[in-house]
Amino acid sequence: MKRLAACVVMFLCAGCLGPVTEERAEQAWENCVDPNALTDRVAACSTVISFDGSARERRVQALTTRGSIRAEQGDFA
Repeated sequence: MKRLAACVVMFLCAGCLGPVTEERAEQAWENCVDPNALTDRVAACSTVISFDGSARERRVQALTTRGSIRAEQGDFA
């Protein structure tokens, strides 16, 4: 339940953070692909996916990683 609340807060605050910069997208990429990252990896992968400057290969990996995480969590929606 805490994880869901954290995701909702992050989603609501996403608009407050402004546009994604290349630096922020790079940090998100590192968090997305690091299985030991302490951040919300689903949100990090979503940032990579939505960043216009992301390379196609990174988007594919981020989509795959995000899908795998959601599957492990039982989130099939």
